[in-house]
Amino acid sequence: MDGIYLFNIDSLESVVEENKAQREEEARRAEPIIHEAIEELLDKLSYLTVRPMMALLTEKAERIRRRELHRALAKLPDISNKERRIMDSMSRMIIRKMLREPMIHFNEIAGTEEEGLYWDLFKDMFNLEKEG
Repeated sequence: MDGIYLFNIDSLESVVEENKAQREEEARRAEPIIHEAIEELLDKLSYLTVRPMMALLTEKAERIRRRELHRALAKLPDISNKERRIMDSMSRMIIRKMLREPMIHFNEIAGTEEEGLYWDLFKDMFNLEKEG
């Protein structure tokens, strides 16, 4: 009959062994790809160790920004909502641009021996321990 094959136990064992050998070869070929993916993931996750410091610095900058914006707007009671939004946006951009380079650098030293030194430096320079 068409499409029907007869196999005996011995022929099935040889098919199983052949398939097993092919799977083992594919697994060996996949190992470098897996190791590369793991390294990439570890690199991406290394920044997590510096995230708390970055968050403390960002939060402090945001608190200062809001306080100073509130003070400035209190001195300008006659400005429009559009002008208020412009001032808010401008102050946000100033903070973002001021913190951009330190954040990039902090990401670069994440997971290195220098990281601890930067933690201490940032805490001291920005007085983060007392407010953060």
